[in-house]
Amino acid sequence: MNIIKKISQTKLVVLVTHEEELADFYADRVIKLEDGQIVEDYLNSSSTDLDMKHDTDIYLKDMKQLTDLEDELANVKIFSDEDIKPNFNIRLIVKNKTLYLDIDTKDYKKIKLVNGDSEVKILNRHFKKVKREDINESTFNLEEVINDELTIDKRSVITIKDSIKLTSTRLKSTSRIGILFYIAFIGVAALIAIAVGMLSNVYYLDSSEFLTGAKETVVIEYDQYLYGAMMEHEAEDSINYVNLISGSNNLSVRLPLVYQASEKQSSLQSNPAISDYLKAEDMVKGRIVEDYDEIVIDLLVAENFLERTTVQNLGITTLDDLMNVDIIVTLQGINYTYEYKLDIVGISDTENPVYYVKEETMYMIETEIAIYEVFEDLITITEGEVPDETDLIMTFDDPLVTIPLASRTYIELETLFHVSALYETSEDTIPEIMIPLALLKEIYYDNTYDVSGTSIYIHSNDIKETIKYFDELDITAVSLYEVESKEYLLIRLSESIGTIIFAFVVLGAMSISYYFIIRSSLISRIYEVSVYRALGVTKGDIRKIFVTEVIIVTSITSLIGYLVTTFVLLRIQLIAEDFFQFIHITTYSLLGGILIIYLINIFSGLIPVSNLLRKTPAEILSKYDF
Repeated sequence: MNIIKKISQTKLVVLVTHEEELADFYADRVIKLEDGQIVEDYLNSSSTDLDMKHDTDIYLKDMKQLTDLEDELANVKIFSDEDIKPNFNIRLIVKNKTLYLDIDTKDYKKIKLVNGDSEVKILNRHFKKVKREDINESTFNLEEVINDELTIDKRSVITIKDSIKLTSTRLKSTSRIGILFYIAFIGVAALIAIAVGMLSNVYYLDSSEFLTGAKETVVIEYDQYLYGAMMEHEAEDSINYVNLISGSNNLSVRLPLVYQASEKQSSLQSNPAISDYLKAEDMVKGRIVEDYDEIVIDLLVAENFLERTTVQNLGITTLDDLMNVDIIVTLQGINYTYEYKLDIVGISDTENPVYYVKEETMYMIETEIAIYEVFEDLITITEGEVPDETDLIMTFDDPLVTIPLASRTYIELETLFHVSALYETSEDTIPEIMIPLALLKEIYYDNTYDVSGTSIYIHSNDIKETIKYFDELDITAVSLYEVESKEYLLIRLSESIGTIIFAFVVLGAMSISYYFIIRSSLISRIYEVSVYRALGVTKGDIRKIFVTEVIIVTSITSLIGYLVTTFVLLRIQLIAEDFFQFIHITTYSLLGGILIIYLINIFSGLIPVSNLLRKTPAEILSKYDF
């Protein structure tokens, strides 16, 4: 107080106190408040000394020393401000580094231990009043501590380190009920792991389950365009090609001949894509397509095929085994069919449920008609010319057929063809009929897209640019993957209402339980919070204490429960995914679940703290609830 008085000689000092003695002694002007109103305002002219003694201060020289016992083991002195009644027996006992005090009397029941943490101070001197002349004895010089160049740096009173220490202290003194609460956190976190796994499974999109083409596909609505006008779109930079084959094919797989095996053929259903746009880095086995009689199968299709029991029973269980089987394409003829064998030369991983072949091979698989360009080097034209119109076709020169070339016709693909050329070969067998690729594509287009509103697939290298291109032409265009994934997700959501409700109930239950646990903990700490606030600790610092506590408690309870349960679920997923799947654990779902747990716990924990901090320190002290 002398320092404050010294400062007031050159600066205005406003001191708020409940001690009238201090005001009468030190103040130059006294303003008294009562119930928020000024009741007195006067200049202080008091000249009395300050006779103010704290009840917690004990001045030994103002008391009687009744006993002074000293020997080799101890020195005991008894001081008192009154006469002690007879039979005052005291025993000091030391056991296990602990000091026990036994007072055998009924007259003195209160015992206080004085140490460095107690408010009581024992002073070995007499109490002395503060006199007026003592006020100026302070040597404090305010000017020496003033530095105008220093900036005010607002720092937290309670650091993160302090918060961690406080939390550590509370955890060490956790009661049995508190331990049960922590065990409950672990259990709820386990339920959250299950809920997150189930939600992740709902939103897990397996493109093999819904995608009907490559992800790079843009779908447009056909509106009675001529074939030539449709093919002109391929000139756009963002368009690779117009894929007229929008459906899937059943590829015939020739199985190895095994004794007692009833199955000799199997089918592999997949959508076609031109191999020219497959990259070497997309391959996980083998290589890309280089010739007409080669095919690459995507991993999604391959794994689906290998899951079949019939295939596994024949020893086809790996990708290498699959690459040793043949794909058989049946090509139509006049008197017989021709088997065209495709070698599986690679397995790609493009996450597309497709197979990759040359464009010529793709149309042979779809139409079962041989393409002239595929067999061009194996045949010799004996009469006529290669077709250049869509109603013309080439046929094998059968010496037994004597009909003149100009009179020969053939019906295929619901089209009447005139034969424009005959050919022969040195090979043992060759397809009986052939059409050039360009003509077959146009015939296929005219036969397939004759109704307005039919969808046409566009293979794009930039989906956004392709959609923008068609929008500018007033042609409806959408991403195949985006449309089909949304439709699939809606179906999944409608089938998983129970799962979603369960997940949100679990998350809500954890939020509520954590709220009440923190609230219960806070009720016992209201006095602690009020003292912090009265001492000027900011609301932010108090929130920091509780947030730190929530994070630490979550890390040693909820996080452990969540990670252990997730690990168990992942093992179940790996074992049972071939039979059924109700959970799906990914890196994103794992991290998402951890984030959810911490956010729920922090948010739920801060609500009761924030409610309490809305009150003033006085209100917090007067109400031991909130």
